[in-house]
Amino acid sequence: MNGFFLHKDVIKYLATIPDKSERRKIVGAGSFLVPNPGAGVGRRHAIHVANITYVDAVARSIGCLESTWVPNHFGTLEERKMRTAACGSPCQVSGDCDITSACVFCDLFDGCVG
Repeated sequence: MNGFFLHKDVIKYLATIPDKSERRKIVGAGSFLVPNPGAGVGRRHAIHVANITYVDAVARSIGCLESTWVPNHFGTLEERKMRTAACGSPCQVSGDCDITSACVFCDLFDGCVG
């Protein structure tokens, strides 16, 4: 199963850059959700990789439960990891979570996690 998604704000941002070759050069962080059976039944773990392109994030997402990519325009991975206020916020889908934090995945029990 592979659920790669882009947050609606990322899509809007990329639309402001008309040159497709320039879009491919944009660097950001990939976030990849993988099973974590050591933590319990159905538990998951997020792995974040800084300074990669969208194309690289898609390629690395194979085999992940869910994955996304956020350009550094919204903050570097280190900056986003420091913004924890959105973590735990209620959500129905990962697109509901605040991409200016590192908590970009929705867990129906724990809220936005990362």
